[in-house]
Amino acid sequence: MTHTMLAFSKPERPGAHHPAPWKATTGISGYDVEAELCVPATYMRKKVARLDIAKSLVALLRLYVHPDIRFAVSASQPFAGLATGPDLIVARQIEIDPRHFDFGQVSTDGCEQRLHWVKQYWETALDLIEQSSEFRLALDVYLSGQFIPNPAMVMVATWGALETLFIDAKAELRFRVSALLAAYMEPRGKTRSALQKKAAKLYDKRSAAAHGSSKHELTDLVESFSLLRDVLIRIIEAGKVPTTAELEARLFED
Repeated sequence: MTHTMLAFSKPERPGAHHPAPWKATTGISGYDVEAELCVPATYMRKKVARLDIAKSLVALLRLYVHPDIRFAVSASQPFAGLATGPDLIVARQIEIDPRHFDFGQVSTDGCEQRLHWVKQYWETALDLIEQSSEFRLALDVYLSGQFIPNPAMVMVATWGALETLFIDAKAELRFRVSALLAAYMEPRGKTRSALQKKAAKLYDKRSAAAHGSSKHELTDLVESFSLLRDVLIRIIEAGKVPTTAELEARLFED
């Protein structure tokens, strides 16, 4: 259960709980925890904390397996022992807010096969998180975007993440971001041209959102978020974030 409780008296001492009575507030009713992810204490990364390792694994599961997967709570010990343990506070809430838009696949068919992708690439993704602040930002936007209630903020954040991946200068952003993105995702030809036009159109919606003009529809947000998903998958499978030189070579050279 995830109700926020109201207490009416202060604790008697620091660290103690609030004395009764308590009253529940309205809000989220709760979530069923259906799977447990264990990050062994012996597994360490140089630049990624253990909680962030778990968040990143959930991001990959949401990225490739199913978009409705959420990281509800974390604990420092197996869930099986939490109910009978002596501690008053045994878990930390992580993703308990409601989602504000849905997108992508909703079928659970083939989930087991898609899990193999996560098994194959999860350490590659953690390497990218350690090596590239741009990739880390983009994955964070993908992980948190559905929980942001303001669609204009999500639109700006999504395209801000794509900007950091595809450009290191701020001149002519609309064309450069859309053109380099299309060059990275599609081979030379009509499919690349079509993606560039689509990306440029979506970037216009992002610009309108950034300047307070609500000209985008929910479908624009979903398409932008899905494009971010596709780019992240391509980068993870490649094992590296493309450099500007590599992107421009794909754009201008045969």
